[in-house]
Amino acid sequence: QEPITEKIINLTGITQALVDAHGVTLQEAFNQLKTFLAEFKTEMNPLTWGGGDTEELRHALAMSQDPKEGWPFGRRWTDVKTVFQAHRRSQGKALQGGLKTAMKAYGLAFAGTAHRAACDSFNTFRIYRAILSQFKDHNIVLDGKDLPCAENCPKDLLRSRKHISWVSAVRQV
Repeated sequence: QEPITEKIINLTGITQALVDAHGVTLQEAFNQLKTFLAEFKTEMNPLTWGGGDTEELRHALAMSQDPKEGWPFGRRWTDVKTVFQAHRRSQGKALQGGLKTAMKAYGLAFAGTAHRAACDSFNTFRIYRAILSQFKDHNIVLDGKDLPCAENCPKDLLRSRKHISWVSAVRQV
């Protein structure tokens, strides 16, 4: 294993001494994560800030996407950064890329230390909830009659709670 670089120390505050004293291998951390997921019966598709984190982890662990082989996430994840940017665009507002800066757009202060996995994941969840709460205030189409694709859209899809917030976002664009 390579030592922690100055760039990473400056970015995260994590030092080599901290890793040496408290660090675990990637495989151990992944096993702890799988135990946590199983214990709390969490959503299979994780939230991320930016694309590719789950793919990077899967490749680093040299695993296939097959849940039978121990990969708990399937092939999908929700990239909250993309949801954030889509929501900003739908409102005609400027795009912002960083999690800490994006949180300010929703009146949220970043909790913890930026670029630390636990803090970043907690804050990603917080902004995701804040974004979703914005959708409830919009006129949501449940029957799809005034959508351009209404004649081709299955009614059960338009009524699905899973897709209601996306229908709302599309109407704003």
